[in-house]
Amino acid sequence: MEKNPLLLAAEQRLAEINEIRKTLLIENLHYGVIPGSSKPVLLKPGAELFMTLYGLTPTFHEEIEGVGLDRRITVTAEIKNPQGQGVGHGYGFASTLEDKFKWKKAGKEDYDAAPPEERRLVRTRRETLYFVRQNPDNVLNTVLKMARKRAMIDAVLTHFALSGYFTQDLEDDVTPVPTMAAALPNESPKETAPPLPNPRFLQAVNQLARTHGPDRLREAEKSVGIRLVDLASLSREAQVAGYQAVVKTLQALREKEKQEPDPFRNLEKVSA
Repeated sequence: MEKNPLLLAAEQRLAEINEIRKTLLIENLHYGVIPGSSKPVLLKPGAELFMTLYGLTPTFHEEIEGVGLDRRITVTAEIKNPQGQGVGHGYGFASTLEDKFKWKKAGKEDYDAAPPEERRLVRTRRETLYFVRQNPDNVLNTVLKMARKRAMIDAVLTHFALSGYFTQDLEDDVTPVPTMAAALPNESPKETAPPLPNPRFLQAVNQLARTHGPDRLREAEKSVGIRLVDLASLSREAQVAGYQAVVKTLQALREKEKQEPDPFRNLEKVSA
């Protein structure tokens, strides 16, 4: 009995992807390994390699929200084949409130001159580190690039069904603000840096956006009165509570949509 042509094509495509993964991808260039993670992370060059090999190109649509210190960027990435047809989508979020964009290293003089709420101090075993708050306008382009990168990698992971091999790269080559885990055991600095965003939580938020669409996710967040990305640096309890509330609202919106009458049903009857 001959195999289904669709099944044969899928097997061939899967074999090609596995061959690329095993022979062309280079560790620390196309993918990276994070201690404690069950899967390596797909890096931007790795995602670009997959698209190049299959003649795909990305296009981006950005939405910038927020004012003042809080700027939030949502990016939808669409990858297109050589004929210009869309073959996949991905979503990415980034915010100026993420610690990597919120703080920058500073000298002692700049630290002393900054208001208390706009500076952080951390003592490690080797040195004392000084940080001051960055102007969001100075990092907005970097935040945009991060959101684009997250969206593109999300699109590639989905289109090539790579989630079984890789997780998403949610970090950038920006020095993060150290947390108190690095502080000396017998010293308690007067000012400490806030915790770093939880990458697994941000990945879960991306998954919600991919499943329900960014517009529906924002609608649910607005109904609950929170933004999930703003919870990424808070406690696990706050993240779980906020996530569950948004998921519950998404489910309610879906049920409401199912129950609403079809406005075109009567028109179809008249036409018949």
